[in-house]
Amino acid sequence: MNLLQTGLSELYKEIEILGDPLTDISDNIDFERIRPILSDLFSNDTENGRRTNYD
Repeated sequence: MNLLQTGLSELYKEIEILGDPLTDISDNIDFERIRPILSDLFSNDTENGRRTNYD
């Protein structure tokens, strides 16, 4: 784990303690239902050096 990952990990812990509702977003939104709607907006052009899409 590098310094950035360590810092982000600590920051996420602090956010969870404060009760940020975005930390539980996947529990509140059914992403599988909206995935087909959004899939046409993104393309995974990894052959040209691009990163894959994140949910």
